[in-house]
Amino acid sequence: MKPSPERPTLKTIARRLGLSSAAVSLALRNHPSIPPATCLRVQRTAARLGYQRDPEIAKLMSYLRHSRTTRGRGTLGIITQFPQPSPWRTIPHLELLYTAAVDRARLQGYALDEYWLAEPGMTPTRLREVLLARGIEGLLLLGAPRWTERLEFDFTPFACAATGYSVRNELHRACQHQYQEMFLALQQLEALGYRRPGLSLTVDADARTMHHWSAAFLSFQSRRPAFHRLPLLLAPRLSAEVFAPWFLRHRPDVVISQSPPVPTVVGWLRELGVAVPRDCGVADLDIDPHNDLDCSGIQQNYREVAIAAVDLVVEQIQRGEHGVPDHPRVVLIRGKWVDGATTRAHAPSSRS
Repeated sequence: MKPSPERPTLKTIARRLGLSSAAVSLALRNHPSIPPATCLRVQRTAARLGYQRDPEIAKLMSYLRHSRTTRGRGTLGIITQFPQPSPWRTIPHLELLYTAAVDRARLQGYALDEYWLAEPGMTPTRLREVLLARGIEGLLLLGAPRWTERLEFDFTPFACAATGYSVRNELHRACQHQYQEMFLALQQLEALGYRRPGLSLTVDADARTMHHWSAAFLSFQSRRPAFHRLPLLLAPRLSAEVFAPWFLRHRPDVVISQSPPVPTVVGWLRELGVAVPRDCGVADLDIDPHNDLDCSGIQQNYREVAIAAVDLVVEQIQRGEHGVPDHPRVVLIRGKWVDGATTRAHAPSSRS
């Protein structure tokens, strides 16, 4: 009986290419310390020889790499592009994201250092040099002030992830599941007896969610009787002068909003002599925990979004993955509905 050929190993590939086994191992994981051309040469040779990783050894090496990263020796970078440093000090949802990201990074064995791209004298090239000099291997991006811009930055040496959709680069990201959250809000409002929901958003708020809120709203409406379908109120800037004609013409029995903020919408309704929630309900797509108004609506789960984003970065580091991915992954985190004082349960009218 002819003996089966010996299974190729890292040493086999190393001897064939004149490299060390350690260099071959790193090249198979696209580690940034190995030139891309060498990585490609190693991977092609491995494929030609029929090399396959031993799953038990791979599991052990993953554990060892993970244990090294959980001893408090690593640091992740968090890049901010806002006009002011540490924008989480003044922007509530960024505060929630940042606090959760710091906690999760610490649990994973990392500190989290801020790098302010708008700092005087700072450029993307300079920032890359600073990060490499300090041994930063993973980067987290907590949103951008302008959703229309891409960050001109070389992500090649870094494991990266973003939160939300405002960072336009093709990176792994963790986001709120706005499409399903809109369906959740509409279903809850329907259960309360509301039949003619209206959606009021700025163009910027709609774009920052990749139009998931408006798309879900229109999809839900398409299944409703024609009388219950109201046109969206979308404008670059919403004001009482823009809101009032839309409301008086279409008479929604509940207004769904996020931008402008729900307290502003409640104020506009009061100016029109409409009592909330007696005459019209109001639902918030992103309840602000710092607002005194007891709003009904969706409570976004920013903590889980931040946790998922940090995990995306750490998992890439452990797998030796860096740079802009060929197939970016999106982790979606769904919020929950909260009953508040801006909606009420009522029986549908005879007209509906």
